[in-house]
Amino acid sequence: MIKVSIIIPVYNTEKFLNRCVDSVINQKFNNFEIILVNDGSKDNSLKICRDYEKKYPKIIKVIDQKNSGVAIARNNAIKCATGDYIVFLDSDDWITDDCITTFISNIKDNDILISGFKR
Repeated sequence: MIKVSIIIPVYNTEKFLNRCVDSVINQKFNNFEIILVNDGSKDNSLKICRDYEKKYPKIIKVIDQKNSGVAIARNNAIKCATGDYIVFLDSDDWITDDCITTFISNIKDNDILISGFKR
């Protein structure tokens, strides 16, 4: 079965982080891991990440790093990702409950899939 690694860089987004992570946890597709990369947040983002990691230890990993920027955060997460595919999600965004299912059904023989967004 296909596994998806969902990488979420986090920087000072305590107000949005629960909605973001919950939107992934509530996916119809259920073979995924979430990698939360705290990029030196100064608010309660790291605590929120750790709380999720404690509640869902089989699917959530937390990386805590000094502030280095989103590219380095994503690259550090890629190093520990175990999925067949990687999805990047910003910590102040969220996805619909069929998002990963839609990605998997549309990826076919492509190397990359880029989605749209709603405002």
